[in-house]
Amino acid sequence: MRWRDNTPVEWLPLNERAWEQPRAFGRYEAFEKEYLRKDGTRLPALVGGAAFDEERTRAISFVLDLTERKRAEEERRAHLRFLESMDRINRAIQGSNDLERMLSEVLEAGRTEAGGVPRYGAFLYAALGSYVCRARRLFDLRLTGYRPRATAALAA
Repeated sequence: MRWRDNTPVEWLPLNERAWEQPRAFGRYEAFEKEYLRKDGTRLPALVGGAAFDEERTRAISFVLDLTERKRAEEERRAHLRFLESMDRINRAIQGSNDLERMLSEVLEAGRTEAGGVPRYGAFLYAALGSYVCRARRLFDLRLTGYRPRATAALAA
């Protein structure tokens, strides 16, 4: 198997530089790159190696699959984005007595970067519930004409 056949074109210059190192130093530093799988998907990998002959023209390499590490890093980034969004929503709810501004900030904090589609629907419903409860406390709002049993029966 030849590494050139499994390497995406954009990684070839980096590979060429890496292969010059064993000739000069007897080894090449480990670096991250991608390989192409048979199905065309990419495999993130850590590659390193060393020359094993006197002329330093032949080398042995190691390749570590970084797929799981990359997946875990992306999961961590997504989790951090979620926590930052929850923090913005919490600050919007707690930080204002202006209900219109509060609602606007809560909705804005729950939007995605692309398309304005709510990112965390269930969390937004909870935030809006908190918003309504806070509005009731701030303005001492009372519900009139509300029949809990009839509402429960209708919902069932």
